[in-house]
Amino acid sequence: MCLPRGIAARRSARLLKQFGWPENVFHAPLRQLGACELPAATAQAIFKKEAFKRAEKELAAIRAIPGCQLVNELE
Repeated sequence: MCLPRGIAARRSARLLKQFGWPENVFHAPLRQLGACELPAATAQAIFKKEAFKRAEKELAAIRAIPGCQLVNELE
């Protein structure tokens, strides 16, 4: 998952657990992002979708790998 600065493994796992999929993180309301104990600047960056384009490219690249299946292990 491609997120702005301030997101490490534990925070990204917490966000995925809260929202289910990376796309859902980027569509989350600012108040819900803030409730995930993110630094204010990081929550703002996600809310403004500053990293969304990079995340879309990352997901497209994963989906394009022959025989690769994207699995959400949090479900």
